[in-house]
Amino acid sequence: MKYLLATILCLLAIAPAAAQDAVDLRPKFAEGQTRLYEEWTRYTTNTHVRFPNGRESKQSETAELNAEIAWTVDKVKPSGEATCEIAVKWLEVSLTNSANGQSQTLKVDTRKGPGEHAEFHKLLKEVVDNPLVYTIKPDGTIAKVAGTDKLKLRVDMVGAERAEKEALYNIAGMTQPGELPESLKINSTWKQDLLGYAFEDNQIEIPVTYTLSDVTTIEDVPVAVISAEASPVLLPPDYGNIPPNAPKPTFKPGKTSYNSEIFIDLDRNEVTARHTAQQQAYSLSIKAPNGAVLNVDRDETVEAQTLRVMTAD
Repeated sequence: MKYLLATILCLLAIAPAAAQDAVDLRPKFAEGQTRLYEEWTRYTTNTHVRFPNGRESKQSETAELNAEIAWTVDKVKPSGEATCEIAVKWLEVSLTNSANGQSQTLKVDTRKGPGEHAEFHKLLKEVVDNPLVYTIKPDGTIAKVAGTDKLKLRVDMVGAERAEKEALYNIAGMTQPGELPESLKINSTWKQDLLGYAFEDNQIEIPVTYTLSDVTTIEDVPVAVISAEASPVLLPPDYGNIPPNAPKPTFKPGKTSYNSEIFIDLDRNEVTARHTAQQQAYSLSIKAPNGAVLNVDRDETVEAQTLRVMTAD
């Protein structure tokens, strides 16, 4: 899938611009429409711990996710608001942990048996077995999601509120940017605030600015190209579970970045491809009553690609 998206980018580089003064990128939902996406995401997290005695520890973790996701438009209101079912057909996750010169890899695929990782397989299989239903406004904004209560294992891990927020953020790669104006010209900009999660427990606010950078043709399909940029704000985790007498961590956010390129099929007004790169970092220090200080530096890089591989009416 990564190579197919690279081909699209090459075609875009040589394709002539289409002669259009303005475009409407808002969804053109029709009941019964279906589309199939392939998604690939890789998270790379580096952790550097400096202990009070001068000892250091470095660790790198990589999580790579591959999935096939089906999108079906169930109902469209006269206003243009639509109810859509999003079903993960299969999910494959590979986790690699490297520390102290050694590396371990765990791989789970819902198309196969659980093997040695029954609990992790069960968690992923629950996602596959329980499609979610999204309500999407005429301007592309995701109004709400239903069905996260069926993801009982995830809800038990992170709580119902976070499970719902994750579901709202995770669908962003397959949808138009929200709050779309009715008409856009080349170099028009608009904004949308996203809320996601970084590392394990940090919320991250992403105030995105979108720009319609081009309208062109790729293999006889009219395509709008949107670029997106943001300077995300990484929030500290909730330290509410720390005992009252324990030393409180000092959290300092580091450098962040967010860039995305989105391709929209103008015949159907739906995302045909998307590439996103995101980075965030933070430092943490914990001072003990005796004055000893533990320092932790962490950085995370996220790369994600979405490619539409099938459509049907």
